[in-house]
Amino acid sequence: MFGSKEAKKENAINSDVIETIIGLNSEVEGSVMSKGSVRVDGKLHGDVVIEGNLVVGDQGFLTGNVKAKNVVVAGELNGNVLAKEKIEINKAGRLNGDIVSKFIVIEDGAKFTGHCKMEKEEQKTPLLKENNKK
Repeated sequence: MFGSKEAKKENAINSDVIETIIGLNSEVEGSVMSKGSVRVDGKLHGDVVIEGNLVVGDQGFLTGNVKAKNVVVAGELNGNVLAKEKIEINKAGRLNGDIVSKFIVIEDGAKFTGHCKMEKEEQKTPLLKENNKK
């Protein structure tokens, strides 16, 4: 009831069931695809295409393009991001790349370098190209 904003925010981030966690001492190279949500607390070098939410923890590092429902960046993300709903960059977060989403939240102190496009309806965008099209 009288918890801090940070505690409430952490609860909001963790409210979704996270099926895949890349731990603090882990480093993964390659693409990640999932129907659920993913949290990156270690290092991930590769594209992420998921139906759920992506959380890049405060010590997390991700290099690659992202397509997800919601994206929360508390660590560092280098790549283009397409979120169906919302992108949030927390005060310690760093996002380098172009972003497309319905809603965008950038806290004071966050670092964002790139272009931003807000779309109300899911539209085809050249930001993330699918590799399987011929």
